[in-house]
Amino acid sequence: MTDPDLNDDDVLLALLHDALDDDVPDDAVRAAIDAFGLRQLDAELAELVTDSLVDGGVTMRAAEGAPRLVTFRADDLSIDLELSESLVVGVLTPPAPWTVIVETTRGMVRTAADDLGRFRSAIEAGRVRLHLLGGERGVVTPWITR
Repeated sequence: MTDPDLNDDDVLLALLHDALDDDVPDDAVRAAIDAFGLRQLDAELAELVTDSLVDGGVTMRAAEGAPRLVTFRADDLSIDLELSESLVVGVLTPPAPWTVIVETTRGMVRTAADDLGRFRSAIEAGRVRLHLLGGERGVVTPWITR
């Protein structure tokens, strides 16, 4: 069998079409997701310092439909979050141009903090955590459940 003529645009496009037409195997998708997590292996883990579901050491159930309010801290960075059934709204203090990746069990959404450190992203009910990327620094929150 002869090698295809890669200088022929039609041949090249046909090869690309065939390559992209196949479904990606599930184990390859899982490996890619795991590899993404490794890129922040040295990210600083933010510590949960306040949580509206915890009062005096006793876990409380939030009122029906009430958002969960949490605060994380990583050195000089404060991460204040309001988590509702479908939205996470956050404020970073001090404000800076952080890239914010909101990760759920179904995937990731990338957004950015504005000049005042504010950001928001749609989420689904369940577990969520944030990856913050700013310059050479990375910060990740622990998983929490809304």
